[in-house]
Amino acid sequence: MQKALSYTLLFLILLCPATFVAGAIPEQWRQEWESPSAEMRPLQIIHGGFVNHTTPEGMSYFKDKCGLGGIVTNLGSKNYLYDEEQWAAFVEAVRSARQVGLRVWIYDEDGYPSPEAGGVVLRGHPELECIALVYDKEKADPFSVRPAYEYTHAANNYAAARRYPNLLDAKATARFLEVTHQQYRDRLGKELFDQVEAFFTDEPSMNAINIGQIPEDARKNVRVDDPIDPDLKPLPMVPWVADLPEKYREKYGEDLLPLRKSLFEGESENDKSVRKNFWSLLGDLNARRYYGAIQDWCKAAGSSVPTPEQPNIPLRLAASGHSLHEEPTVAHPALDGNKIEILCRMDVPGLDMLNSDPRAVFWGGWRAAVYPCTAAELTDRRLVMTEISDFSQIMEGKGHVPLEAMCAASAWQAAWGVTEFTLYYGIQGRGEETHKKYCEFIGRLNAILRAAKPVREVSLYYPIAELQEEYLPQADPLSLDKQTKRMQETVKTFEHLGQELVRKQIPFVLTDDKNAVPAGKILVETNLEPLASAKLPAIEPKSGWIALGRFERDSRDIFLLMNADEKTYEGKLSVPLRGEPRSWSTLDPANGEITTAVFDKTDAADSITIRLEPKQTLLFVGE
Repeated sequence: MQKALSYTLLFLILLCPATFVAGAIPEQWRQEWESPSAEMRPLQIIHGGFVNHTTPEGMSYFKDKCGLGGIVTNLGSKNYLYDEEQWAAFVEAVRSARQVGLRVWIYDEDGYPSPEAGGVVLRGHPELECIALVYDKEKADPFSVRPAYEYTHAANNYAAARRYPNLLDAKATARFLEVTHQQYRDRLGKELFDQVEAFFTDEPSMNAINIGQIPEDARKNVRVDDPIDPDLKPLPMVPWVADLPEKYREKYGEDLLPLRKSLFEGESENDKSVRKNFWSLLGDLNARRYYGAIQDWCKAAGSSVPTPEQPNIPLRLAASGHSLHEEPTVAHPALDGNKIEILCRMDVPGLDMLNSDPRAVFWGGWRAAVYPCTAAELTDRRLVMTEISDFSQIMEGKGHVPLEAMCAASAWQAAWGVTEFTLYYGIQGRGEETHKKYCEFIGRLNAILRAAKPVREVSLYYPIAELQEEYLPQADPLSLDKQTKRMQETVKTFEHLGQELVRKQIPFVLTDDKNAVPAGKILVETNLEPLASAKLPAIEPKSGWIALGRFERDSRDIFLLMNADEKTYEGKLSVPLRGEPRSWSTLDPANGEITTAVFDKTDAADSITIRLEPKQTLLFVGE
């Protein structure tokens, strides 16, 4: 990306208008809408402990009583990966799930974050532990390499304080695949394993960063597998691997060791160049040695034989899951190198959404969704996964959110392009009937949208190159306020522009210095006024609480609208005409109703009348 393309720029890609034909909603759409198949419905995350659900009758509970389409599951925590009774129960559970028509994904960890394998990866292999280059300016020789454990996410999470493997070390990933993925394959046997759709990897990161401590009330109850040294001096750190100097020399033609100080301080152009080179290289290694290795293993191990229950499953086993800490843009270099780059090595890239307040998308939740949705578009894939729950509300003492909030929180993610909903929504806390209604809601959304193509006429520049140049490691928890002025301005500009696009109902994806914008781009300064001339779909009156997604399917235009406000919204959606005049249908995923929309035609647009109750979602389909 040339320097002239500053981090303050917004890139607009105006795509060729689609053409549309008249006609009723196809019968296939209606059939799937009226009775969504398992492929369209959510998957429940179940961590071992099947109890009475290992039998077909037990698995029927999830399908028939709860309305689920599948499960994301793993071995129980007891003597993880070594308990024969749990292996037997797991195999029987998968067999029963498939027998009743439930989809099956495998969760690749005991707790989180991946790829610890519950500590098995490092057991007998301490050389595979995550390490960091630390900087202590008080010493004559300020640089040293030490394990990256204390003051990192590995020691500060809700699952377990446990030493962490090195994502930058190909041998660590190879061992993870050997003890986890290969074991699941061997234990299930070819017939059953060929029916597994995906592996779910959970919150991996390069780890060598202090992202802060979880609340003390929670921390004191987290099990400690590996003792934490409270006397270890907190120091600024960056991820490291033994062959990093060699790889740096191969890529950039210079020695890294004499340049190490630039990783921690310095404002010269040379300092920034070193940092950009360093983090770009780490992003490449992370994408290849961890995410790419898992994707390659899944591709080699996956089945090419669809099952009778699911004739349209992908022709290979999918690599899926989500990364750590999507929303804080400032943390991206240290956690991932480049978040888009790593997610492009997932067949079903995903996000983590712990907040079920529908307004979360407007507060910054969009930053979790835009990265996997961008990765899917860049790699010409459609499926995008979310791990969704009301964890935030529960931690705040508010309890489980009601059905309306569950549906609305899911709808804004569907508007972005999410198709695979993996659930931490508890069944017992809200009851089977509520769960079933939620699953039917998701099934109806996917009945219309899963085979549709998202339409995004705007691309926002993701300033990862500038973030890599500016990022300075901190000993204390990462804070944007303690970064450089340019870093602060870059992050705030990017996040402000994205938020404004969301509030103006303008769907978008990201582009960065490695992913070129197609020809025909328009450069716009930091205000969004030039978008008015692009004749994009718009609602009147304006509202900052309406989420909008736009899609195309079978030459039909589809819009999803969700009202996150506490007040009813009444207005119109203006849609530029595409060829011949059309009629419009309104589809309500909450109750399954399909009605004819009220609309006006002008010389320039279809104007659809909209009424959205608080937290309501509607689909509008041009016929």
